[in-house]
Amino acid sequence: MSKFSEIPTEQPALPKLVLDPASLSLAPELIYQVAHEQVDIEMAERALAKVRQGHEVVLQAMRNHQSIYGLTVGVGWNKDKPVFSDKQSCFESQMIHSQQHNLYSLRAHAAGVGKPLSESTVRAAMLIRLNMMLIGASGVQPAVVELLCKFLQKGITPVVPGKGSVGKADITQNAHIGLALAGEWDVMYQNQCMSALEAMELTGLAPVELVGKDFLALVSSNNITAARFALALSDVSLLIKRLEVIFPLALEAMNGNLTPFLDAVTSARPYPGMRQVSQTMCRVLEGSDLWKPDPNRQLQDSLSLRDIAYTMGQLVILTQQAETALLTHLNHSDDNPLVVIGESETSTALDEIYQVRNEQGELLGAIFPSANYDGQPLAVTIEHLLAALARISNILAMQLVRTGSPAQTGLPKFLSHPENTGHAFGALQKPMLALDKENQILAQPVSLGHAVMAGGVEDVTSFGMLATEHLELILVNLYEMASLHLLHMTQAIDLREGFVMSTITKQLHAAYREQVSMVKSDRVFTKDIELGVSFLQVWFPDHD
Repeated sequence: MSKFSEIPTEQPALPKLVLDPASLSLAPELIYQVAHEQVDIEMAERALAKVRQGHEVVLQAMRNHQSIYGLTVGVGWNKDKPVFSDKQSCFESQMIHSQQHNLYSLRAHAAGVGKPLSESTVRAAMLIRLNMMLIGASGVQPAVVELLCKFLQKGITPVVPGKGSVGKADITQNAHIGLALAGEWDVMYQNQCMSALEAMELTGLAPVELVGKDFLALVSSNNITAARFALALSDVSLLIKRLEVIFPLALEAMNGNLTPFLDAVTSARPYPGMRQVSQTMCRVLEGSDLWKPDPNRQLQDSLSLRDIAYTMGQLVILTQQAETALLTHLNHSDDNPLVVIGESETSTALDEIYQVRNEQGELLGAIFPSANYDGQPLAVTIEHLLAALARISNILAMQLVRTGSPAQTGLPKFLSHPENTGHAFGALQKPMLALDKENQILAQPVSLGHAVMAGGVEDVTSFGMLATEHLELILVNLYEMASLHLLHMTQAIDLREGFVMSTITKQLHAAYREQVSMVKSDRVFTKDIELGVSFLQVWFPDHD
């Protein structure tokens, strides 16, 4: 639902993002850009027209005194509790009380806990929710999307606690974004924490008076979970590109056998991800001495080497599936209730119950109860991805352990340099295995089981936010593990005198050696590991 174009100007122009439900899809790479950079965001007029139409359906339902969740009755266990009394039967009285109801409800749901989320994460969440609202199914007033867009344009970012979601919409965290739009709570602006009112005064903005379904539309979404997932998924994709060179270098370091990656072998069991990774690894290793016969080479390598393509292949396929699932989420409504403008595409006898008509009997649309805020599709997708990353963790750890054995490498124990009379890399297996164990724990499913809340109305959860937190943590661990891994593999290559590396792996080796030198005597390794992490996070391989 978005597209970038360049603004012709003499001054360096910001990239322009036009949000439009009838245009291109909002994709993770665009979210990543808006999260981390200043972008000129606009909303297409036809998208704003949808917002106006959706809001008119909501207001008409309020005029009609229809029973609508979060609009004329409460939410959760209060779903049967009327919002308006008999004394508030006229529309003007309803509007006044609706404004109070919206603000009080936001305050009551603002119960996030923990360290605040990063500004980039909150910006991504705001963009995702804005994009969804422009479909018109949220029923918000145009002033809400306009102010949300202005916040993104001017760099005003609400302070949002990092925890509090059970995966049925990120309600207790989103409420803080809603309160900021209403002029309450705190925001970050120009690297300073201040009240939302102060930031708006500095930027010429004014709070929005929330009314109708605004409160519920702002809180009842999994946009924060989706934002964290989108940003993490971009990091997963980068990690895959780096591993596509790191693992071939490991094969060279271990003088590994390439036959498991040959077309003649992989075609016998042609799993797509596995074949793709095998072909990439063979391409990366072009020119390497691994293609030459060597009587000292193992006939059968350890599984952590032989299974690289299968393990990486699953990660590649699951990442692709995750991108597909995320695109569906980002570009469709997760609202409950769901506002449908005009006549629904499929009409049933039930439709009449939820239809909204004006005083002349004209059909404006319908407001349907829905389960579209269910976080399971994202949570389960993330869990599959976590399992694949945990397998990557395992083979990184096992490959490192194997480097300590002369029987596996044909090199000195613990990759000790001839001049080193000390312990060499012997102790480094411990942090590697500690990280791997932590990753196995992080990869355990969180969506299983149940948590009953709201008087039994809410009796199923997904804990998608917790899954995204685990995804973020496992990525941090994997970079530390990759740093430890690279420290060992480059040492093995240097000890394997005369070995000819491929052009691509040689480039990685040379770039890494500019940051971390060969280990010739015992030294403190913590700094080497930190340097390796910093190196890997900015190193972009070119092997396509």
